[in-house]
Amino acid sequence: MGIIIRQSIKYSIVRYGAILVGMISSIFIYPLDLTTYGLFGFLQDTALLLSPLILMGFHLVAIKFFPTYLKNNRTNILFWTGITVITINGAILAILYLFFFDILSSILVSNIAYREFAFLVIPLAILTAFMMFFIRFASNYQRIAVPSIFEQSIKLSLPIIFLLFYCDCISLWFSLILLLLHYIVVGIGLLLYCLRLGKSTLYKTEFRISKRIRSYAFLVFLSGLGSTLAFKLDGVMLPMLTDLAQGGEYRIALQIASVVVIPSTALFAISSPIVAKEINDENWLEVNALYKKSSINLLLLGGGMMVFILSITPILLFFMQNDDMASISSVILVVAGAKCIDMTFGMNSHILINSNYFRYNLYFVLLLAVVNIVANYILIKEYGPIGAAIATMIALSVLNVLKYIFIKKKFKLSPFSIIHLKILLFIIPLILFSAFYHFENIWLSTLLKVLLSLVLLFILIFKLKVSEDLLNLTDSILNKFKK
Repeated sequence: MGIIIRQSIKYSIVRYGAILVGMISSIFIYPLDLTTYGLFGFLQDTALLLSPLILMGFHLVAIKFFPTYLKNNRTNILFWTGITVITINGAILAILYLFFFDILSSILVSNIAYREFAFLVIPLAILTAFMMFFIRFASNYQRIAVPSIFEQSIKLSLPIIFLLFYCDCISLWFSLILLLLHYIVVGIGLLLYCLRLGKSTLYKTEFRISKRIRSYAFLVFLSGLGSTLAFKLDGVMLPMLTDLAQGGEYRIALQIASVVVIPSTALFAISSPIVAKEINDENWLEVNALYKKSSINLLLLGGGMMVFILSITPILLFFMQNDDMASISSVILVVAGAKCIDMTFGMNSHILINSNYFRYNLYFVLLLAVVNIVANYILIKEYGPIGAAIATMIALSVLNVLKYIFIKKKFKLSPFSIIHLKILLFIIPLILFSAFYHFENIWLSTLLKVLLSLVLLFILIFKLKVSEDLLNLTDSILNKFKK
C-alpha cells in the first residue's frame, strides 16, 4: 500500500495545485478577452468530444487486460497495439474531416473569422486520445503522479500563451500553434514515460484482436462516447449556437463551480475499491452503509463548498473587472447546484458499475446524452450560458434519479435518511442567502456570509452530529493542533 499512498498524495497535490492555478487564471487572466479564451476552450472541448471515436475503448482495454498480458510477459504488445489502433482511427477521422472540412467548419464555428482555425480540432483530438491512453497505461504500474503533472500542465501553459497573445507579443495563429505544440510535447513526454515503465521499446503489435477484447472495447467506446456527450457537450454547443465570448464566460463559470466537487474526488478514490469488494462478496448491508455515508458526507461538504463559492462570487466579479461577466453568478449558482445534486446521490454509478447490471449504466448514460443534446439545443438558443447550465442540471438530475430508482428496485438500497432533511434545512437557506442577499459593501457582505455559514455548519457537525465521519475527522485535526 506504500506506493499507492505516496502516489495518491502526490496526485492530490498536483490536482489541487492545478485547480488553484486554474482559479487564479479564471479570475485575473481569461476575463481580459472572453472571445479568445472561448476559442481556446472550444477547440479543446471539441477535441475531447471526438477523442472516444479515436480511442475506441482502448484506454480502458489497456487496464482491463493488462494482468492477462502481464502473465505472458506481453505487455509490450498490448501497448503498441493500442498505439496502432489510435493511429489508424486518427488517420481515418482526419481524412474524413479534411474531406468534409468546409461543411464541418461552418457547423462548428459560427463566426466566419474563426473558421480557419477549425482544422486544429483533429490534431488536438488525436493527441488527446494518445494522452488518455498513456495516462491509463501508466496507472497499471501504480504511477499516477507524473502523468498527472503532464496532464495538468495545460493549466499553467494556457494562461501564459493567452497573456502572450493579449499583450500583442504573438499573433492568434502563433498562440494556437503553441497550444498544439504543448499537446505534442505532453504526448511525447507521456510516451517516453510509458516506455521507461515498461522497460521496452521494441515495436510489436497484435493485428488479430480477440473477440473478448473487441466486445469490451466496443462497450467502453459507447459508454465513453455517451459520457462525453452527456458531460462535455455544453462547452461545444454553447459557442456553436451563440458565440465564442459566451463560451469563454461559461468555461470560467465551470472552473469556479468545479471547486464544489473537490471533496468527491478523494472520497470516490478511496471508497470505490471498497464498494467493489463488498459487492463482490455480496455484503449488501455494508454497501448500503457506504451508500448512505457517502451521500451524507458529500451533501454536507458539497453544500458547504457551494455556499462558500456563492459567498465570494461578488469579490471574484470585482477582481475580474469585466462588465460582460455580470451574469456569471447565475451560471455558477446553477452549475454548482447541479454538481451538488450529483454528489447527493453518492455512489450511484459505482454501485451500478461494479454490479452484475453494469451494462445498464451504459443505457442510462446514452439516454442522458440524448436528453443533454435536446436540452442544450433548446435552452442555449433561448437563454445562452444560463441555458447550458440549466441543461446540465436537468441531465444530471434525470440520470441520478433513474439510477437511484434502478438500484432501489434491484438491490433494495437507498442513500437517503432523515439526516438528509436536517442538512437540507440548513444548507438550502444558506445557499439562497449567499446567492441573493448582498450588502452594499461586498467585503463586509462576504465576511458575514462566510462566518454565518461556518457557525451553521458547526452546529450541523458538532451539535446535530449529522456525520460521524466528519465529526471524527474534525476532532482529530483539532486534537493535533492542541498538541
